[in-house]
Amino acid sequence: MPSVPVQQLEQWFVERGAPNLIEDYSQRVDLRRRVRPFLALATLLEIVVGVGDLDLDWWENALAIAAALFVLGLVTLVQAPTPQLAALVRRAHLPELSETAVFVLLPPILTATVGGQPGQAGLFAAGNLVLVAVVYAASGFGLVPVLRWAAGKAARELGAVARLVGRALPLLLLIQIVLFINTEMWQVADGFDGLTLGVVVAMFVGTGAVFLVTRLPRELDELASFTDDEEIEANVAGTPAEELAPAFDDLAEEPIPLSRRQRLNVSLVALFSQGLQITLVSILVWCFFVGFGVLTITPEVMESWLGHPGDELFAVGVLDHDLHVTAELLKLSGFLAAFSGLYFTVVLVTDETYRSEFRKEILDELRQTFAVRLVYLRVRQAQGPDPSHDP
Repeated sequence: MPSVPVQQLEQWFVERGAPNLIEDYSQRVDLRRRVRPFLALATLLEIVVGVGDLDLDWWENALAIAAALFVLGLVTLVQAPTPQLAALVRRAHLPELSETAVFVLLPPILTATVGGQPGQAGLFAAGNLVLVAVVYAASGFGLVPVLRWAAGKAARELGAVARLVGRALPLLLLIQIVLFINTEMWQVADGFDGLTLGVVVAMFVGTGAVFLVTRLPRELDELASFTDDEEIEANVAGTPAEELAPAFDDLAEEPIPLSRRQRLNVSLVALFSQGLQITLVSILVWCFFVGFGVLTITPEVMESWLGHPGDELFAVGVLDHDLHVTAELLKLSGFLAAFSGLYFTVVLVTDETYRSEFRKEILDELRQTFAVRLVYLRVRQAQGPDPSHDP
């Protein structure tokens, strides 16, 4: 069998935003080491903000912050993992606090005592508990590599905007333009306030998310199923598993189900990829209608529809003409953009033409990931995991 280390395959999963496909990923991640620098920085910032007071002179603030940092230094020494200091702590009957406990408790205590701000101390304590939970969950679940992959995916999708414009927008715009020049739609937009528009947009987004989420489990099961080893070998082409797949027999006959954590990770990858396309389409629709409305919907037209010329935000002079941007224009454009996003979501998951045009790349990437996982599990079984590896 070709010698490709398990670590190389695992790094490939990390780069694809699926670190949880690594077996025992959460157990191998040293959460304490990863979280410690963040907690230390957050502790320092909270102490400076909580102890400092803008109503005091600079030297008074300096003394207060220095005193707080001195206390922090003492607590840090108590935490030092040296045998001599540990014995001293036990003899003095001092509590042994973890970095997490210090972060949650110390800044609020110093804020209330040295800073004299008990109200802000309570907010710090509650916020620290939430932040600790989020940080540990993000580190243990592998959200950092997922977000790193997501950033790269977003950059690649931005380069495909021209393809989205040429293939996704024409049909959408034909439908939306009829609504845009409709008097009743402008009257509806005129009645929107910020909260109402936000709720309506959230309803469109939530409905689209339901369409994606409800169909995703069945699609993932289909993508993870292979008919024969030749199909797996074809799907792992161009990956570190390419030269390993031929060394194993019956890869397709031993599907290993995903754990809950792994299924959630792969689902996030799929949802982000599709959500990014939908968001780009919605933004393009919004930009189109803002530009179209600025050029065609004059204050006179708007007054004939609404009874007033609109709430003008600003005007731009172009070639001796004033182009007026109104709140009603932005609200109606936002409404239509959100509706277009919902429409695009529905056809994305139901229409085979759109599916082949816009989802094929996403689905092919997921299928390749599942194929590499089958090879990875067999290689890991043959070679054994690398205990020194920390993904």
